[in-house]
Parts: sequence; C-alpha cells; structure tokens
Amino acid sequence: MYLLKISCLLYGLLTDYWVETDGYHYGLFEYCVDNTSSCLDVTPQVQTIEDHILMTRYCLISACILVFVCLVFCVSLCSECSDRLKEKKMHTKINVTGAFFQFVLEACTVVTFVHGVTDHELSRVSQLSWSFFLTASTTGFTFFFLIILLHTTLYCNKSCCLDTSSVGNSSGTELTFKNPPKSVSVNAGQAVSIVAYVTNANHVYWCKGRDHVIRISTSFEECYNNSKAELTLKNARLQDDGEYTCVAEKYGKNRKEIRESFFIYVHHVKPVFKTKPKDVTVHLGDAVNLEAIVVNAETVSWFHEDQILSNSKSKIALKFLNGKASLKIDCVTKIDEGDYTCLAKSGNDPIKAKEESVYCHVKVIDAELPSFNDVPNFLNIKSGSTLEIAIKVCGFPKPKNVSWSKKGQLSREVDGLLCSIWRETVDF
Repeated sequence: MYLLKISCLLYGLLTDYWVETDGYHYGLFEYCVDNTSSCLDVTPQVQTIEDHILMTRYCLISACILVFVCLVFCVSLCSECSDRLKEKKMHTKINVTGAFFQFVLEACTVVTFVHGVTDHELSRVSQLSWSFFLTASTTGFTFFFLIILLHTTLYCNKSCCLDTSSVGNSSGTELTFKNPPKSVSVNAGQAVSIVAYVTNANHVYWCKGRDHVIRISTSFEECYNNSKAELTLKNARLQDDGEYTCVAEKYGKNRKEIRESFFIYVHHVKPVFKTKPKDVTVHLGDAVNLEAIVVNAETVSWFHEDQILSNSKSKIALKFLNGKASLKIDCVTKIDEGDYTCLAKSGNDPIKAKEESVYCHVKVIDAELPSFNDVPNFLNIKSGSTLEIAIKVCGFPKPKNVSWSKKGQLSREVDGLLCSIWRETVDF
C-alpha cells in the first residue's frame, strides 16, 4: 500500500498535467507550450498563482517523505528489535498518527492548488487535468485508510486488545502472569533461581535471545508445576549475563502465548589467595621459587618492583594452572633482589573485572663461610658410658658434609647435616 502511494504521489509531483488547455499545460515544476514542445520553469510563467504552486509543491514533497518513513517503520516491525513495540501496541498508534498527517499534507496539497486556480479565475480558460486527479484520488484513499485504522483501534481498545502478560477472556481462563519473573544479580560461580507464577498455562519454558536455555548450558534447570515456573542457574558464568524471556503457552484450537522479559546480571567475584608467596633468602646464583594458590581468578601476573615479568627461556618461568600460580627465576643476581607482587584478576574487562594482590620479598646474599654454634668447651663423662656431642653447623649455602676427628684422626663424616651429632662409647 505504501509503495503504491509513494508511486502515485511522485508521479503526480513530477508530471506536468495539473492544468491543461489547447495551447499549453503545466504542473508543479514545468510549464509546457504545445505548439513548440518546450517546457520552462512553471513559476515565472504562471505568476498569478506562484505562491500557491510553491505551497502545493512543498506539501506534496513532505507527504512523500512521511509515507516513506511509515514504510520503513512497517518493515522494521518484522525484525526482532520491534518485539517491544508489538507487545505494547505502539505500532497501531504510530500508524494512526502517520496516516493522519499524511492526509493533512495531501489535503493541503489539493486544496491549495484548487484555491489558487479558482481564486484567480484560471478555471475559465483552463481545466484541471489527470495529474491533479491522481493526487486527489490518493488523498481520498488516505482518508479512507485513516477511518479504518481509527475504527480498528477504538474497537480493539474496547473489546479484544490485551496486554502481552494476559491473553484470553474474562471468564477466568485467561493466560496471564500472576507474578512475572524479576531481574536478579548473582556472583560468578554461585547459583540463583528465578520464579514466575502463571495461570492457565499448559507449558512454560525459558529463552535467552532465540535459544532455549537448556540448549545453552547444562547449568540451567527448568521446572513448572501448579502454576509455578522456576528457572535455576546452578553455576553462573560470566557469559550467562544478559536478557532472558519466560514464555508461557496455552494449547487449544487457538494457541496462545505470552512472554515476559527479565535480566540476569552475573558479577565478577574478587579473587582470594588461599596461600601467599613467602619471603625468601637465596644465595647468589641459585634459583628462587615463589608460589601462590588463588581462587576466582582468570589471569595472574607477577611484578618485580612494579615491573611486569614475562616468560624467558633462560631466566624466568611463569605458570598458572588449576589455581596455582608460580614464578621461578634461575641464576639470581643482585638485580633480582626486591619486592615481588602477585596480581590476580577475575576477568579481562577493565571495568567489570576485580583484582587482588599479595606481596613478598626476595633477598639475595653472597656465600657465608661455614661456622659452628653451641660448641661445648669440655664434657665430663663416666668410663664405659656413651659420649654424645651435638654442634649446630651454619653457613650459606648449606655445608655439604661435616667431619669429626679424634686426636687428629678422622673419626666420622656426616653428609647434609646442619646439626652434627657424634656418639661413641668411651673407655679409659
């Protein structure tokens, strides 16, 4: 219908047979002389009704634009983004408003042109032609269409138009949401339930976009019993965030369906460190290992004095697997000494992601010569008893072995002990 109207209006606008006599004919843009087949600008030729022609021209152009806008709106109703307009019956109101203003502009076009021709007595020497009557017929068609829309809208409001949350009749068998589902918030990894109460429904299911939720994830569970519909999300994921729809159906000769939308907002959870890296002291040239256990983290980064660290084949190894973050540095030097930070983030979104950090200190020292502590000056023991001497051995790195001697002769060698003990039966 709109395409037909646009075609008629444009045809009437661009043709030059609004007024026709034996010697000439003209429209809203051109004045043509029949015996010479020449066409000129219409307004200088018909100066007596120049203002009327310009007014007619602008009204008709405005009507064409308005009809095109209404056509685009009708096409958009077929798309998914127009569902809310359909549910709220907004399309009916917009169609009525558009038809009204179309009629006003088209009527103004016809009346203005007729008034100009009759007021200046041009009708005595000329007659209105088919371009004018084509536009006038389009105006009549628009008026007829407007009457039908008004009648349909008024009748709908009184008898048959229902809100999308209620479909049926007034006898108590209507399909309606007694308590519609409400939007909820949940932290990632936690569970949440959404409940809706529906009357006279045979089946209730839940969707995200166009997809049934149980096809999206096994974490969703649906239940409908005695008008209570429940959707349970057992393990919320960040990708579960979004808009959902509860759909209730009523079977029968005329199948009915109602929908209600709501949102599930899934928030990031702040990471928690179960085990923090400890302060360590390492010997120059040795390797240092720092470890931390963190939950609710998607990424982990390590920093040394606010400088982020990255993997290198010969120096640094970073790992993060199953909640365990580790940093290994081989062949440490004095440059590697300082404060280290382990930063855990719950996501990559700089706005929604949450983070937590822990710190530790690494000290790098040179070698320390072996030394002894708690060395006894002398011991008094009885003949035939066991002699036991305990000495604490110090040094960095740890001494690899400790030797004992008696009167200059090697008595015993012990490997890998920081506290060396010598036992021997004494016989004088």
